[in-house]
Amino acid sequence: MTSLSYKEVQPLLVAEKTSNRKEGILNLLSERLAHNPFILSARGYGSFFTGEGSVDLDLAVMVPSRHSVIEEETYLALRETRASLCRELKIDVDLVPHTIDEATDLNSPLYNPRYHPSLFFGRDIKNSFPLPERINPTQNVAAYVLLDNRTITRRQVLRDCDLNNWRIFLAKLRHAPGNALTFSSLSEGRGYYVDPSDTVRSFRTFDQVFGTDSTEIFNLFTRSKQIIEETGDLPLEIAIKLLRWHDSLVATVLGHYPPALKEFFDEESI
Repeated sequence: MTSLSYKEVQPLLVAEKTSNRKEGILNLLSERLAHNPFILSARGYGSFFTGEGSVDLDLAVMVPSRHSVIEEETYLALRETRASLCRELKIDVDLVPHTIDEATDLNSPLYNPRYHPSLFFGRDIKNSFPLPERINPTQNVAAYVLLDNRTITRRQVLRDCDLNNWRIFLAKLRHAPGNALTFSSLSEGRGYYVDPSDTVRSFRTFDQVFGTDSTEIFNLFTRSKQIIEETGDLPLEIAIKLLRWHDSLVATVLGHYPPALKEFFDEESI
């Protein structure tokens, strides 16, 4: 008698728990994504596939980037794609953007035990999503925090946010310099530079350590907080600019592309 490996059994288990209606949703989703240039590969995962009655779908998508920094047009296109899919399929399609650096960075969410098992039991919808074979049980948690917050905020900007969502979005991005300094101090085997909760000192110390000038982006955070508190909303152009700064910071600090943050400040008008 021939036994199947765990990896060979996995798609059979998924298929067994997927209803005819859900199969129709997945087939239509596959058709809609087939020629979308802003989604290189996609993998559905989560309770949609578990037979627990949920029809909402989490969709991990690998998207184009320049040195792991996502362009503004890509964010806008993904936001429109998600809205269109939700309208047509009549379910909540939650797009979760990833960039190719995560496929090889052992500290990325793709290697984390909180995320990897659900993806493992998911299904490719477009091309082959670059899912690692196994988790990394020895992740650098300080690096993971930077990458996980990047995933969370990328995901948030594709949805319609209320006041509290925008507050969370802004807080996670504003703490990036402090989190980056924590990663750097641990990597260097030295004491902490600063309390990440002290964002003023974090920005100032980050500039001293990395040779940048974050004055304008810090002022943009201040203006953004005022806008959110006054209107309950944040203009997309500002949210995406903050995301691109954050993408650049993470790429620089983690060494994916060290010049990324300098190039952002040279090229962007803030």
